[in-house]
Amino acid sequence: MSIEFIERLKRLKKILWGAFALVFLFGFALGGVLAFLTKTSEGTIARGVSIGPFDVSGMTPEQATQILSTQTAAMEERGIVFRFGDVSAELSSSIDSATNSELSVTIFKYAPERAVDAAVSFGRTGPWGTRVWQRVAARLVGKSVPLEVKVDSARVQEFLRGRFRKFETKFEETTLTVSLNGAGKSQVNINSGKPGVMFDYADAARVFARHLAQFDYSPVTLKLETVSPRITPRQAQEVTPSILDLLESGDITVRHNETQRVIKPVQYAEWFGIALKDGKVVPVLREDKARVTLAPFIATFEQSVQESRFIIVDGRVKEFQTPREGRTIDMPDTLARIEQAIFTRGERVIEIKTITQKPTIDALRADDLGIKELLGAATTRFAGSPKNRRSNIAVGAASLNGLLIAPGKEFSVVKALGTIDKTTGYLPELVIKENKTTPEFGGGLCQVSTTVFRAVLDAGLPVTERSSHAYRVSYYEPAGKDATIYSPKPDFKFLNDTAHYILIQTRVSGDAITVELWGTKDGRTAWQSDSRIYNIVPPPVSKLIETADIPVGKKKCTEKAHSGADAVFIYSITYVDGRINKRSFFSRYKPWGEVCLVGVEKQKDPTADDVKGP
Repeated sequence: MSIEFIERLKRLKKILWGAFALVFLFGFALGGVLAFLTKTSEGTIARGVSIGPFDVSGMTPEQATQILSTQTAAMEERGIVFRFGDVSAELSSSIDSATNSELSVTIFKYAPERAVDAAVSFGRTGPWGTRVWQRVAARLVGKSVPLEVKVDSARVQEFLRGRFRKFETKFEETTLTVSLNGAGKSQVNINSGKPGVMFDYADAARVFARHLAQFDYSPVTLKLETVSPRITPRQAQEVTPSILDLLESGDITVRHNETQRVIKPVQYAEWFGIALKDGKVVPVLREDKARVTLAPFIATFEQSVQESRFIIVDGRVKEFQTPREGRTIDMPDTLARIEQAIFTRGERVIEIKTITQKPTIDALRADDLGIKELLGAATTRFAGSPKNRRSNIAVGAASLNGLLIAPGKEFSVVKALGTIDKTTGYLPELVIKENKTTPEFGGGLCQVSTTVFRAVLDAGLPVTERSSHAYRVSYYEPAGKDATIYSPKPDFKFLNDTAHYILIQTRVSGDAITVELWGTKDGRTAWQSDSRIYNIVPPPVSKLIETADIPVGKKKCTEKAHSGADAVFIYSITYVDGRINKRSFFSRYKPWGEVCLVGVEKQKDPTADDVKGP
């Protein structure tokens, strides 16, 4: 081996060792950088993470929750101003009933607990490489976790109409009405349209939601927009001859099996309307008028679906209400064929089609349901409730009793309760809103939904939708474990993620309501902490409201004062395979002052429900 070759090997060896040393030093330095960038104390939020516009880097969940609670409380209390010219109206997080805090309506509500949970888990879940990359990216470019805010757009628009409608001039489209007298003589009246100036309330509600999400306190400015008729009286007049010609086509018969009804031209004349299609005015069917005419006939053979209902007797499941198919009219098909009959002189005898509604649980034997044992239960008390509230609790509880929830299905309390008015047995409570006394149905149903919520927690089932009340309600103490409902929203929903059916059992006894959930245990365990109540705000001064609805000089206090507060508790489900589903439930309650009604003499020309403020 030559000396030159040996020297080359020595030089190569030095190069390799040098390269190795450089790689080692680079790796050591990179590891140090990564360690610096990803370093975070156990139980704290990763560096570079923010929630909405608020930096929560390195905070504990409690510290982050405290900051968000303070900021969101300020926004919920202050709200955002809507402005038009010199007129403004402020909308905060709830529209209150002056006399009953339970019936106050929540307009918007933040969900800081979800954002905190997401912030804490960021960079801590998934493969090692993913966790490292997330933390590095957060330190370098930042990571913003959205702060969820739920906004009831429909009620925002309702609020705006109540405050700003007086500035609008209602727009009216050109229309026509057709009638026939008993002798068959026709008459067409053209109703000329009128231009108007109107607000775009839907857009204002969207801007409102955007301001809330961005913590932007600047006012939302409303703008009037001119809206003009699209159809001229002359265009409407041009289609009059064709409509009169169509009325010469004779009777229309609607039929279902052996039952039928003949609709004469004098009756369907009012079904005619006009619309602009592809730049041309054409006659159309006024479906609202057709529905009114057909309603009494259809009601004779429609029927609602009836679900199976079960009860536990001596530890066994027994059916106490058999299922029944429902039957509704295929109205779109019926109206389409009526339209064809009128406008194309098609088939004049129309066989009405029906749609069969199958019960959710049908043709199952009680022994096949897999209902063997009690999964969870809860009892709440309502001592001191007025008569109508107690009645509503009983009606609502009966609506849920015996219902089954199929495996994998989400259960909605609002949907299960159905229509909430006097037709379904509910009694009203008089509430005062905007200085008006009005009857409100459903007072007391939150007692039902709250008890269901607590039974779900006891059973270890996942909650998919829950909202707290705007105010603390004495029936639901301790604060933080209530669930408000107000059809159609907010709702309380949970998921049956077991492999078997779940049976709901309810009972009302004395001053208490009990909800039980029966099924088959699968080895899961549930845990919930006590509510941590903080940020306590004292109640405002008492409020007196003059009303002519009680005797003159009599004072009636509708509800005691209670403090506002924030509350949070932890809920976790541990499944038999080791999976853990853990979440926080956050609630914010505004302070409520005592409200008393004072009877005064009626005014000279009052309306039946006028109420004067203090």
